[in-house]
Amino acid sequence: MVENRRRSEEPLHCLVTGASGYIGGRLVPELLAAGHRVRCMARSPGKLRDHPWAGDVDTVRGDVQDAESVAAALRGIDVAYYLVHSLGSGADFEAADRRAAEIFAAQADACGVQRIVYLGGLTPRGIPESSISPHLRSRAEVAAGRDSSGLPLGAVRAECRGLARAALRLESVAIQEQLNTFVQEHGVVAAWEELMMPTLHAVGRKWESSGDRYVEVEHLLSWHVSTALRNAQLLLGPGEARKAGPPVLLACVPGEQHTLPLEAVHAALLQRGRPVRMLGAAVPAEALIAAVLRTGPAAVVLWSQTRSLASTPLALHLLGMGWGVNGARQQAALVLAGPGWRGGRIEGAAQPQGLREAIALLAPESSGLSE
Repeated sequence: MVENRRRSEEPLHCLVTGASGYIGGRLVPELLAAGHRVRCMARSPGKLRDHPWAGDVDTVRGDVQDAESVAAALRGIDVAYYLVHSLGSGADFEAADRRAAEIFAAQADACGVQRIVYLGGLTPRGIPESSISPHLRSRAEVAAGRDSSGLPLGAVRAECRGLARAALRLESVAIQEQLNTFVQEHGVVAAWEELMMPTLHAVGRKWESSGDRYVEVEHLLSWHVSTALRNAQLLLGPGEARKAGPPVLLACVPGEQHTLPLEAVHAALLQRGRPVRMLGAAVPAEALIAAVLRTGPAAVVLWSQTRSLASTPLALHLLGMGWGVNGARQQAALVLAGPGWRGGRIEGAAQPQGLREAIALLAPESSGLSE
């Protein structure tokens, strides 16, 4: 099961676009008052400096039409508020609105953003589309960035929509066939980032907004994603020749039950011939330390989904350990993975953003990662 819900007492890291506007300028102080951390993205950051809250936020320069600046602004973000719309009157402003929203949604998925809050517009029921102003129509079209599956998929590959439809119908055979085919054709990293994760996030958002509905969809989809990841070596064939050397050790922090992202790391490393040991969910600190001493790993990947479980003392203890033959480290690294570690840096530990970056770090000889 993928975890998209947070404990209400945990502060969020929020990105606000359009903070210079009427709604954005009033949203930011409300988020700050609720204890959340706020980053504002603006094409002209200087326009925000006169707001009374300007010194309490992180302000970055960015344009929703520029994927690179959007990705930089979204790194480490939990919730993104998309409050910008074109105010132009040219023939292409509706296309520009759609293009900007697609860029934003795609980069949000790639960065692991849990939710996008989109500012739409009021459109009266029963009014023909031709009678609605072009700007309101544009907002409605962007907000309707979902297909017949009813899931908030945003701008994603067509395969995501097919997988979402099969999941909503609880069609196990179709789900597994689509996942297996994508893994075979594109590899583990692309399958996780472009198909599995976007669809899981969409199902999670649908569940979150519908109470307990769709829980069976998320459970079934998660099961088949796990199956595809575990079968990846069979689906892809032998892959790269198995490399000699110490393994990469994968473990969830104590209390953490969500293993799917680690299963993706496991499958991707196996695809590249990297020795790997998966310890799985909720590994007690003592057991993890014992495993490190026994295996002398090249790296330890420690996954945490929530901040309340991310254990800085455990991370510091692992950093202070000597492991390997006679306590000597051999290309040893501590990799802190998952949204639970966001919001702070631990010197000496790597914190990759996404699976592709993690695999480039853990298997540097294959860092090209062409799928």
